[in-house]
Amino acid sequence: MSKTLLLAFTLWAFPIAASEKHPAGDILLDCMACHTFNKGGTHIYGPNLYGILGRKVASLPDYGYSSSLKNHDYVWNRLSLEAFLFNPNTMVPQTKMHFLGLESAEKRDRILKALFANFAEDNSRLKHALQQGHAPLGASLFPPCLACHTAAPNQPKKHGPNLWKVFGRKIASLDGFDYSAQLIARKGIWDEEALNRYLLQEKGFRQGSHRAHKALNSTEKRAHLIAFLKSLKD
Repeated sequence: MSKTLLLAFTLWAFPIAASEKHPAGDILLDCMACHTFNKGGTHIYGPNLYGILGRKVASLPDYGYSSSLKNHDYVWNRLSLEAFLFNPNTMVPQTKMHFLGLESAEKRDRILKALFANFAEDNSRLKHALQQGHAPLGASLFPPCLACHTAAPNQPKKHGPNLWKVFGRKIASLDGFDYSAQLIARKGIWDEEALNRYLLQEKGFRQGSHRAHKALNSTEKRAHLIAFLKSLKD
């Protein structure tokens, strides 16, 4: 089937819903040959992209991702999405995405604006959800963290840093702890958004990473754990 016929069929079978109007105009039309963008949309050759912003890579349970993409451990944000759009095969060798990349920075920016506009409401709901956690429930989730962390004033570090007053602290800034290069490269402070993304990522022990635990996929549980971390202060 030619690309034109495939695109025409895709637009007929999976039209953009009225709620999906976005500032990018028709910039997503070519993407619709392989993806849908509406909530609950079906997968075509590629996965549905609704809610991709802030989502862990290769995390939709009902889509068959390539093994190469499954081996990557990060979330889709502006930097990772732009790098993937620029050259998918450089970022993820042997990816299933049959797309050579988009050299035009202007076009990449328009696609990202479309994705950001489409999911702004979801991000607002996520921020609200993360602020509804209960510290006592978070405390009940925290004991496994004590294998690598302390959480009281003036306690020594373990394999991970002391987490007392971690909320609002500059990332990778505790004196006397040898942070990984990946964490040192991160900017900003430990707020709800940063903690949410960090808890959502799954890492094993490997060179350059000190952290090893399964991703906490429940938004509710992440909210409770973040509320507990916020409570670790005078």
